[in-house]
Amino acid sequence: MIPLKLTLKNFMSYRDNVPPLSFEGIHVACLTGDNGHGKSAIFDAITWALWGKSRARSDEELIHIGQSDMSVEFDFAVGEQRYRVIRKLSKSASGKGMRSELDLLIASETGYRVISGDHIRDTEDKIRSILRMDYETFINSAFLVQGRASEFTDKAAGDRKEVIGNILGLSVYDDLAKRARDRETEKESLAEKLATAVAELEHQMANRAADEAELARIEPRLAELQEQLRAQEETVRSLREENQSLQAKRGQIGDVRQRLVKSRGQRQEWQSKAEQCRQKIGHLEKLVASAEEIERGYSRLVEARRADQELSRRLTIVHALDQRKAELEKAVERAQERLVAVIEETAKRVAEGERKTARLPELHKALAAIRSELERLAKDDEEVRADEDRLGELAAGIAALQSDIARLDEELKAVREKLDLLARGDTHCPLCESLLGDEGVLRLRSKLEVEEQGIQCTRAMAEQALVQKRKEHAAVEKAVARRKAEIDRARMAGQKEVAALEKELADVTQAQAEVSRLKDDLRAMEERLARRDYAVKEQERFRALEQERAGAGYDAARHEQVRRELAELGKYEALRQQVLDAGRAIDEQKALLSGALEAAERLSAAIAEDEELEKTLAAAVEAMAGIPGRLVSAEEVLRRLEDEERRLRDEVATLREKSRRYAELEEQKQEKERQRKEAAEEATIFKQLAEAFGRKGGIQALLIEQAIPEIEEEANRLLGRMTDGRMALKLETQRAARSRKDAVIETLDIRIFDDLGSRNYEMFSGGEAFRINLALRIALSKLLVNRAGASLPTLIIDEGFGTQDSSGREKLVDAIRSIQDEFKKIIVITHLEDLKDAFPVRINVTKTGGGSIIEVS
Repeated sequence: MIPLKLTLKNFMSYRDNVPPLSFEGIHVACLTGDNGHGKSAIFDAITWALWGKSRARSDEELIHIGQSDMSVEFDFAVGEQRYRVIRKLSKSASGKGMRSELDLLIASETGYRVISGDHIRDTEDKIRSILRMDYETFINSAFLVQGRASEFTDKAAGDRKEVIGNILGLSVYDDLAKRARDRETEKESLAEKLATAVAELEHQMANRAADEAELARIEPRLAELQEQLRAQEETVRSLREENQSLQAKRGQIGDVRQRLVKSRGQRQEWQSKAEQCRQKIGHLEKLVASAEEIERGYSRLVEARRADQELSRRLTIVHALDQRKAELEKAVERAQERLVAVIEETAKRVAEGERKTARLPELHKALAAIRSELERLAKDDEEVRADEDRLGELAAGIAALQSDIARLDEELKAVREKLDLLARGDTHCPLCESLLGDEGVLRLRSKLEVEEQGIQCTRAMAEQALVQKRKEHAAVEKAVARRKAEIDRARMAGQKEVAALEKELADVTQAQAEVSRLKDDLRAMEERLARRDYAVKEQERFRALEQERAGAGYDAARHEQVRRELAELGKYEALRQQVLDAGRAIDEQKALLSGALEAAERLSAAIAEDEELEKTLAAAVEAMAGIPGRLVSAEEVLRRLEDEERRLRDEVATLREKSRRYAELEEQKQEKERQRKEAAEEATIFKQLAEAFGRKGGIQALLIEQAIPEIEEEANRLLGRMTDGRMALKLETQRAARSRKDAVIETLDIRIFDDLGSRNYEMFSGGEAFRINLALRIALSKLLVNRAGASLPTLIIDEGFGTQDSSGREKLVDAIRSIQDEFKKIIVITHLEDLKDAFPVRINVTKTGGGSIIEVS
């Protein structure tokens, strides 16, 4: 990975007006600036953009003080391909949450196009895939982070191997080992399941021999029983035919008896009809004798009908006149109701208008009050702007205090490092390397302790002031936000109320003119109502219809009397017709009487024949009375034989199905046994593969063993240049176990050789430890470039030179120059004045009141 361009907005000490920092054209450069000005923040921005990680305890600390959002845009190249990462962070509206965004773009002929994943995690996975490394590998190899130069050497032995493994890209073998272990577990589980299945199949086949013996015993008995069943079926068939004949005769007896009942009933009916005919003949003869009286009654009926018709005609005329009168009366009433409704509505409008007009003074007074309140709110806006200016002053003060605290932390760290050197018994001056002696050591320790206390006291005061400033800033900020919200709400409410009042004033003014006109209309309509000046034509037509009804001549009492007479005389019309029809009816009734007597005689003859047939059939049924009992016994025997045959047939079918199933289970058992052996063999193979891909004694350990000499050689080459050949190191991958003499422990110990002999790395500190760390880290960086497939021909060294004397610093610079052709970019971060001119390009970081700025010279 080669850095190309970095653009910052509100990132830590940088504001949004900082020009982009271009790395193109830079080979070896020195990034300089005072402590706390933002040198290391540049590379914090790079690591945060790529991996979302930095030295900050939380992402919120990365946002410039007083700002609510920030972003980092970083262009880099992998090989010939250019990429761009844009990561943003913003505070939520409530200030309690954070929102993150991440975009990944790739350069093409038409510009950059987005290749981000669906989620931030997916995009970060793509970035790691492109770079072939994660954050931990980066800071353990190519980036010597401030205060973490010993990141690799301070790790436990196993963790050091993990770093080298990541650099070599051995994580692919971890994936392969995990996949092999997963497949081993899968195959072992499958073999266990198959073994269980085989055992289950053997359990299902346990009764195979007994079932086959039972089938051989039952099949002959079934054949014998089927022969007996056929003979009994023939016997039952014969008895059923005889029983059917018996039932047929019984059915005939029933039919004859039904005919007898029917014939006897019909004969009774014909006899009854003959009697009815005799009675009707006598009645008709009496009716003919009273013909004269009936004719007189019929004449009175005809006269009453003529009178009813004339009265009904006059009643129809009256009804039509009454209906027209009712319609006219309703029309008059509707006209009156409409006029009354208009009067009432007009009266309501007059009252409403007068109520509106009465509110004029009140509306003018309210409008003046609200406008006065709006003028007061404008003055409040000026007070809020003054508070906002105070917020800016407080934010600047907070930033200054934070910068002071960071500077004091650096000074405190330097003093404590010097005290640590004195505590280890080193009698040389930490600054000039001169011999101090016991008295000089005590004096210097006392001086340093006083200096440490002074710095701590100053820092505590700065921390207290910072806390106070932050509280004051938060209080003012909260008060400003609350006051602005109150002013905005009050202004909006006032403006709405002014608009409403102005509209109401216009409505009231219009209502004044309307009320006068409505009062005139109301007086005119009330006068019309009083003199009934409405529906005039309808009222005149109603009076004319009343006169016409009076002249119609209808008498309701006379009409009711005629209707009673009609009801009394109505019977004479039917009696007159009966007298007219009586002669013909007498002849018809005599003919019906003769037919009824003849039909009764024929039915008597048929009844005698059926009574004789009933006696003959009853004798035959009595002779066949035993057949049903014999049939029931034979059918019972047949049912028992059928049940036994069915049971044996079902048993034979079940046993034959079991025999077929046993054959299938045997085939399944053999197949599952074959699959179990195959799964067990594959589980063994995957176990061997997991061990081969694993870290202990496998391919990874072999590759690390091969890389160790390369790291040693490069580290010793650099360490020799930095110490004039006085120091060398060796990486030991194994050591003897303390518990067992013949046991060996896998490790990665760092052994240092100098004029005093050999010691572990942990015994060194100060400038010597830094030179060892730098040599190993550069060796790891070169290994990363050459081996891991990660394209990172870039080396970044953040501080560390302060532990060296002038001669040591020169040797470190020479060492960096000696490897400059092996990296496409080397950037050294320092605040030491005597190192600023040691490199061809200088990137200066300066802190101003508006934030840090960057200049390349």
